[in-house]
Amino acid sequence: MSLPLELRRKVLIAYDNSLCAQKTYKYAIDKVLIPGRDHVVIVSVINADKSKWFDKPSLDAAAAWGLVEEEDYRKRVKEIESNTETILNGITAEIRESVKDVTTQIVVLHGSAGAEIAKYAADAHVDLLVVGTRGLGAVKRNIVGSVSDFLVHNAHTSVLVAKPTGNDVTH
Repeated sequence: MSLPLELRRKVLIAYDNSLCAQKTYKYAIDKVLIPGRDHVVIVSVINADKSKWFDKPSLDAAAAWGLVEEEDYRKRVKEIESNTETILNGITAEIRESVKDVTTQIVVLHGSAGAEIAKYAADAHVDLLVVGTRGLGAVKRNIVGSVSDFLVHNAHTSVLVAKPTGNDVTH
């Protein structure tokens, strides 16, 4: 018998459309998720200025300079949201096929990834956050910043960081 949603462990998997994120959710399928017990929330954060969903010039900068009309800007953000939801729906389908009797949900947030994920995790009473890391060296991590590092230090729940292995490490 399946557990009702309110009794399931809530596992949030952060996804940003990177190769690392793909490996992270597959890691969760193989090593983290428990059949019949988990509710999986796949979360993506859209920061239109830094979106990995489209390889386009900065939308915010273009709008600020008047290079993009507000209506065009909103239309582009809607396209990004739609594309994101399509990708996340595919991931949740794969999770449900791979892990028997889990429930899934997608959430698309807007803003700064670390802050938005931490806030959502707290508000939604997430039990476990699963994030990836690009394997940056200490210097690059300090200059560029790291969502996983932010979450480890600021999220109010347990954070599992799936580290890259072998050829996945970027220095």
